[in-house]
Amino acid sequence: MNYLWLWRDEFDVLYNCSAYSYDEWASFGKPNKLVGTIYMTMGFTYEIIYIPFLFIMVKSEFLRLSCYKLMFLLGLIDITCMPLASICYGYLAFNGIVFCQAPTFVYTIGCIALSMWAGACSTCTILAMNRSLDIVAPHYARKIFEGKKTLIVMMLPIIYISYYLFFACPIIFNTEYYAAFFDPYIGTPFGAAIDIEEKYPHLVHTTNNICVVFIITGAYGFLCIALTVQYRGAHSVRLSKMQRQTFIQSSLICTFVTSAAIIYVYMQFFPTPMWVVVMGQIVWQCSHGATGIIYLTLNPTMRKAAIKFYTYPFKKAAGISIVPTTSTLFKPENNTTRTYSSTY
Repeated sequence: MNYLWLWRDEFDVLYNCSAYSYDEWASFGKPNKLVGTIYMTMGFTYEIIYIPFLFIMVKSEFLRLSCYKLMFLLGLIDITCMPLASICYGYLAFNGIVFCQAPTFVYTIGCIALSMWAGACSTCTILAMNRSLDIVAPHYARKIFEGKKTLIVMMLPIIYISYYLFFACPIIFNTEYYAAFFDPYIGTPFGAAIDIEEKYPHLVHTTNNICVVFIITGAYGFLCIALTVQYRGAHSVRLSKMQRQTFIQSSLICTFVTSAAIIYVYMQFFPTPMWVVVMGQIVWQCSHGATGIIYLTLNPTMRKAAIKFYTYPFKKAAGISIVPTTSTLFKPENNTTRTYSSTY
């Protein structure tokens, strides 16, 4: 973003569109109404499903848990990125718009989308560590995440987002492959003559994606091994219902993030079939949007609250009296088995 607003002269060199007229640039575009429609439909669907859960998570019964604080931050990042990665990119694909037809617009959404991706990666990494420590080493989890300490930890993704927004080279959506690349000229005569590594460095993006894959898979892999060892030990260990739910939800969320990270790194360096690139874009969209579907299908408490959220306007219009109910996250369990509880 700094090139556009602070170093405009350098922006005009790196993202020069003076070689051709607007119509000539437009001739390089390849509209794809099917891909564009899929992208936009996914974006609107994800937003409609996801947004109510953010209103639900601000309730004290959820935000008193550190994992839900992190999920709420992740939700803010996701609903910010989804209109860009799905709806805006879908519009560009549908109409076959190349970078030089709308350089400021495409550049700006590329900066924001990349920074939101970085924020989602860092938040998922912290969430994976949070879930692992909560189950395997709750004492250390309390030291790091108890109470307002989580808010301090949440500043790390915000700082990370700011760095990518203002200093990292942005991704530019391309209608040759219907995904985002660092080279703004793919599919045009300029594309073959540019040294991408030199002019549009993306080492930080590659490093981020590789680290995310190793850290997240390592955290959940370690957790699975630790639980296997504990279950085989002398003392039986049983997870609480809440721990099982949040573990499954966070692991699925992080799976989408790691899958998108792998595909996006690969396609930046190696020749990749278009269908794989499009799938990579769809997986990226899923990494931000499918979280709402995960909550809807795997979290009974949030699902009930979401149904009330959706049906309230209709019940109100019909004049049906709605009596608020209090939902609880935990149910007492009468057993002698050792149980770890998530209370911070």
